[in-house]
Amino acid sequence: KDFVGTQRLEPLQVVVRNKRGRPVEGVVVAFAIEEGTGSLSVAQDTTSETGQAQTRLRLGATPGPIRVRATIPDSALSVDFTATAVLGPASITALQGDGQTGFLDVELVEPLQVMVQDERGQPVEDVVVTFTVEEGVATLSVVQDTTSSTGRAQTRLRLGATPGPVRVRAAVLNSALVFDFRLSARALEPISIRTAQGYGQTGLAGGTLLEPLEVVVRDNFFQLMAG
Repeated sequence: KDFVGTQRLEPLQVVVRNKRGRPVEGVVVAFAIEEGTGSLSVAQDTTSETGQAQTRLRLGATPGPIRVRATIPDSALSVDFTATAVLGPASITALQGDGQTGFLDVELVEPLQVMVQDERGQPVEDVVVTFTVEEGVATLSVVQDTTSSTGRAQTRLRLGATPGPVRVRAAVLNSALVFDFRLSARALEPISIRTAQGYGQTGLAGGTLLEPLEVVVRDNFFQLMAG
């Protein structure tokens, strides 16, 4: 599978051999698109000393199967190459994780997840999505992910030690398609204070109580807070 309008990374390459299995040099091989739309870098090539001849295929603008036939003129020898042209990415949107607020040095509950779709609203598979922290302090579990069969890619984020806004950009590699996750980091806050020592003492006027007056302060995670 390749996206419409793109050139395939690998050439369409054949090897011509004689009856003894040895490569044959100087044989003309013709290439032609028999099905689908596209263009070839060359319509014919001559085999090298290793018996190889090749062309390159650029897919057309119409999605669907493509078949290219390589033939040796004036012979019955031929071989077919097949490919499938699919629509490429047209949009990237957030499915999960946008707008979260978390505490410093804590991983956010939801992953930062996006969906990549084509112009018909169908998910696009095997698209590389990059993730970068554009604002604020945070670390990402992965800086790139490849979309699944459902068009989804994701990373997880751990907030840093600085409170304030955090912005993470998800971008489709080699395109202008981006989505910015806008998040917020907040400091831990005291949510409870309880007496630890000294409650309910009785003493003489002008004297000093035996026990100090001591309290315990806990944060949002019910952990003891210092400072």
